[in-house]
Amino acid sequence: MSAASANNEVGSGMSEKTVVVGLGNLGNAIATRLLQLGCEVIAVEADESSRQAWLRQTGQEAYADLATVPWPQASRVIVLVRMTAEVRKCLDLLT
Repeated sequence: MSAASANNEVGSGMSEKTVVVGLGNLGNAIATRLLQLGCEVIAVEADESSRQAWLRQTGQEAYADLATVPWPQASRVIVLVRMTAEVRKCLDLLT
């Protein structure tokens, strides 16, 4: 898929926001690519140093806690965490 067609497909709803939970290597790469495609990203990361790196990289604050995320604004959620307990916490909050 070309970048142009991906942009049309992913970024078609400019008011849509994607929550990316986990800004490790994969989460950061996906969130960054979504931003490059024109999507609005709400980043969530428990680790302070990863949140600071995201801020330096994008100029956007990342949420430290799932409870503070503006969920009504989210159109989709991508969960990229390693620990089973973290995944379960995310799914419990979303259901």
